Order: sequence, then structure tokens, then C-alpha cells
Amino acid sequence: MNGKKGQPGAKGVGSWNWTRNKRFIDDALASGRPIRLVTDPTKPLYSKDNVYQRELKYLQDKGYGWRKMDGYWEVVRIRP
Repeated sequence: MNGKKGQPGAKGVGSWNWTRNKRFIDDALASGRPIRLVTDPTKPLYSKDNVYQRELKYLQDKGYGWRKMDGYWEVVRIRP
């Protein structure tokens, strides 16, 4: 599917697509800075296969998990 002005994969609000979102996550992980989740990753607050669930699965597949902090969850490496 083509989005605005023929950009492949561009769709949704602000031309969101998974490729762009995945790159954002990869860049955040590579930066070494803390990554915080403000929505409880252990509670299925949204319908199955939504964007947040996809982000969590992607993090897990890359060897990351999260730990509860003071009002948020910090993304941490749990396996190499």
C-alpha cells in the first residue's frame, strides 16, 4: 500500500509504519540511554496484536525485558 505522495508503507496518522517504528526502537537501544515504558507491559490493556504489544514482542525477541521502577518500567537486557 502506498501512502501520501507514493511513499511505500506510509499509512496511518503521521504516516506511521512498522519499519519506521522498529528503526526508532533500534536507535533508542543503540544509544545506551535508559528506555522507559509508562504503560504496564504486564497487563493486556489493548486488543491483541496492537502496536504496543508488537513493540514489546520486538524487545523480547532482541533479548530485552523490563523491570518495575518508581512509576514506570525500565527496559533491560535479560539475555545476550
